[in-house]
Amino acid sequence: MTQENDMNDSVPKMVAMTEDDSEAPTAALVKAQGPPTELYTALANAHLAFKPIIKDREVEVTRSEAKGGGFAYSFKYATLPAILEAVREALGANGLFLVQRVVTPSGAKELYVETRLCHISGESIFNLTQMIQVDPGQVGYAKAQTYARRYGIQLLLCLAGEDDDDGVEPGQTVKALNLTPSSQPV
Repeated sequence: MTQENDMNDSVPKMVAMTEDDSEAPTAALVKAQGPPTELYTALANAHLAFKPIIKDREVEVTRSEAKGGGFAYSFKYATLPAILEAVREALGANGLFLVQRVVTPSGAKELYVETRLCHISGESIFNLTQMIQVDPGQVGYAKAQTYARRYGIQLLLCLAGEDDDDGVEPGQTVKALNLTPSSQPV
């Protein structure tokens, strides 16, 4: 499964796979040799025990008039340590663990972080999240790697470590819906 934003090259490409194949092309791809049923059962149980993800970092973004805006906004997100703190115990209690590494799939020029969820049965699933280095040098590389690691884990474990502000214009706030049991959609 691939998620891409054609309008913004800084959005990582994500590729999810269930076969042990780190040489996969960067195009949309899902491979399976039968479902990893023990892993899926363990993951379902782990989800029940995940701790709340704490958004422990706040960022202020300012856009200048010269870049077509002249606005500022802030948002909170969960750092990589906060995400790992929320899931490690539940994963381990269910025979699951995460492994991450930097890879360059066959035919690709870009670097990706492979995030693999492994089960003690030997089953595993993984995804690839493209590393997009915006800043030069080792610091830029480390930032890109941390960003890809954070999003790879969130994608693979179906987590939300930041506010969902998709479609919200700068300057608007995201409001949560308070649904009572009688008003929830069926």
